[in-house]
Amino acid sequence: MDCAYHAGVPATAYCSACGRAVCQSCLVARGDRSVCPVCAAGVTQPQSAQPGPQPQPAPTKSSSAPTTACLAIGCVVLLVVLVLAAAIGGYVYFRQGVVVRATPAPVAQPAPPVKGEAPVPEQKTEPAPETKAAPVRQPSETLAKQTALGQKPSWKAKVVFHTPDWQRVKVYIGPANSAYTTSVVLQWDGAANAYRVERTEAIPKPPPPRPAGPRPSRAGASAAAKGGDGSMVAKVVSHTADWTRATVYIGPPASEFIYAVTVQWTGRGYQVIARDSIDQPGWSDEEPAPPDDYTKTDYDWEISRKGEG
Repeated sequence: MDCAYHAGVPATAYCSACGRAVCQSCLVARGDRSVCPVCAAGVTQPQSAQPGPQPQPAPTKSSSAPTTACLAIGCVVLLVVLVLAAAIGGYVYFRQGVVVRATPAPVAQPAPPVKGEAPVPEQKTEPAPETKAAPVRQPSETLAKQTALGQKPSWKAKVVFHTPDWQRVKVYIGPANSAYTTSVVLQWDGAANAYRVERTEAIPKPPPPRPAGPRPSRAGASAAAKGGDGSMVAKVVSHTADWTRATVYIGPPASEFIYAVTVQWTGRGYQVIARDSIDQPGWSDEEPAPPDDYTKTDYDWEISRKGEG
């Protein structure tokens, strides 16, 4: 309770004349009584007043009701604003994919070295390497060539066969400045996501080219049988498969064939090895008799392949 004469100063006693609460500086002694300054100056108050705190006026119902209603409305509005803010914040969080990163833990600092001891070198912690997933590959011409070359990337490669989906491929490989030497067959392995080599083999060498120059033929055998006589006509009646030996009938254009000529290929041309008259006994137009130097096997084989000139 404050002093009746000094606001904000706490009272320490009551006036014995009027009952007012007074502070220590306002208290005046009158004999065995303590009175306030007013009563000490001669203004006395009735003695019926009882010391004690003055009653405070109670607030009326009409003045407190609006204040309570305003507080309730304010609390409701604040609650609605908080709910809306939380909903909007959550929506933005999930739409933008905000990643909340944890605050890294503080790195422990090494303790200072003790005097007289060698300092301990600082140990650096290397970050763990990032593991990347292997890319998904599809069977293709480029991947097939890379797999076929293997440890020989400087060689050249050519795809000679593949299925429509490139699951199975055959590749020729060889040195860059030479012919292809190796055939590689590949099969796609879906579990390993790569080609595996199924078979490797050497490419057979092509046969050597034939030497230039004359070769045995029907025309060569006919010309050799006529012996350079352009007035004669010729008809091949039998020959071997490679034309290295042949029997040719020759004669004037206006008459029957009169000679049966056998020619043999020597490597550089035909050579006449027999020349007999056709009306010689033992000869006929359908099947000529074999010469003396023919073997039975040669003759039978030659007759079975008899040709017409």
